[in-house]
Amino acid sequence: MKETLHVLLQLRSEGVLAQFAVGGAIAGSFYIEAVATEDLDIFAFLRPSPGGLVVMTPLHERLKELGATVCKMNAC
Repeated sequence: MKETLHVLLQLRSEGVLAQFAVGGAIAGSFYIEAVATEDLDIFAFLRPSPGGLVVMTPLHERLKELGATVCKMNAC
């Protein structure tokens, strides 16, 4: 999880992400009793392209450069 948060901060500093927030059980653990979880829910705000559309390609390409496996439609 620490590595994931480091990558998210890096993507934000590079301008690939405008902002992000942690959600799900991890975020809930700040307010309720901690539970075992294996996932990390992230809500990301992407920067629009010059034409105004939100394009996922820059994020996918940068994540691949950083060694991540990018899954599409829940299939890897």
